This record gives sequence, structure tokens and C-alpha cells, in this order.
Amino acid sequence: MISESTRFYRETLPAQWNQSLKEQIDRSRSGDEQSRILEDMRRVDASIQVVVDGAGGGRHALNVSAGRMEAADAPAHPPFLTIRHEAGDLEALRREAGDSTLAFLGGLAGLAGEMRLTTSRIENLADLEGSIAIEIEGDPGFRVWLHFGKEMLPDAPACTIRVDSDTYRELRRGELPPHQAFLSGRVRVEGDLDLGIQLALAALAPD
Repeated sequence: MISESTRFYRETLPAQWNQSLKEQIDRSRSGDEQSRILEDMRRVDASIQVVVDGAGGGRHALNVSAGRMEAADAPAHPPFLTIRHEAGDLEALRREAGDSTLAFLGGLAGLAGEMRLTTSRIENLADLEGSIAIEIEGDPGFRVWLHFGKEMLPDAPACTIRVDSDTYRELRRGELPPHQAFLSGRVRVEGDLDLGIQLALAALAPD
């Protein structure tokens, strides 16, 4: 029997990703700027690794070629990003992110919707080195590790970003500017502050 995490990362997330690409193809007919973003998405050839801990967990590779994603047992390229979380946190993560881990990242960055991975954004993210834990507190709460770079996953993250669930939803809806959330203390950063700021800047860079 296929576990929920396997079904999500092998079927749901790639399908959602490729649907986003199709929607961008449709938007590209509206003008040069949308066409430019589409071409930048189509130039992506990269891999994301996912590690799910606990019962029903496992490792998954999400390989992107010419903008389309396919799940596999092994990454086609050295992963620029490793996503790690407990199997028990998947339901809450899906509920908050709407079936897209990239939508979760977009919400934390204050983007209302999915954070599109263009070649420009991948280059920005690829410059990061280190491990960040993102904790959403409240109901539902969950924790996701994001590890950047080719080194092995460390025993503990260098930086932890904590956000209560209400603040996170405001960020997801685009109702709260991310800089305001940081300055007001509604987003709390512990540990390597520079790494947390670098993540925010890389995520918020224009498509």
C-alpha cells in the first residue's frame, strides 16, 4: 500500500507543478513579461530531494527538466534543496500549503500563491549554504527543514524561523508584508539570522 507521503511527493506535487507550468503557458499569451517568465521556467533543469521521517516516510527525488517535474528514486542533479519533515506533519503542511510545498515557501515569503522556480530564483537559492527549520505554531502546527547546498544534512538546523498559524495565513493570502511581519516580531528568527535573511531575499526576488 502506498503511503500518503509517497502519494503526495510522487503524484500530487508533480501534477500540481506541471499544472502551474500549463497555466503559465496560458498567461504567456497575454504579453512579453509573462512569456519571459515562462521561458525562465522552461530553462530549469534541477533536482529537489525530499526526506520524510517516521512511519510511511522515505526519500523522494523531484527532477525538473525543461520546466516539467517528474518524481524518481534518485536525483538527476545534485539537489540544490532538500526538504525534510516528519510523516505526521504532512496533513497539516498540505492543509496550509494547498498541496504545494512551493506554495508553503511562497506563503512564508509573503507571496500569495506558489513560489515559482525560475532559473533566476534557483540561482539565488543555490547560493545559500545551510539548514533552516520553519515551524508553524498553533493549530495545525508543523515543522519543515530546508537544507541548501550539497553537504550532508546536519544534526540540527543553523537557523529556526517560527511563525504562528494566523500570521502564516496572512502571509499566504498576501495580506501581511513579510518585512512588517519580521519587524513586528510576528516572525521570529533564532540562530543564524543572516541565513534567514538570505532565504527571504532569495524567495522574494522577482520572477
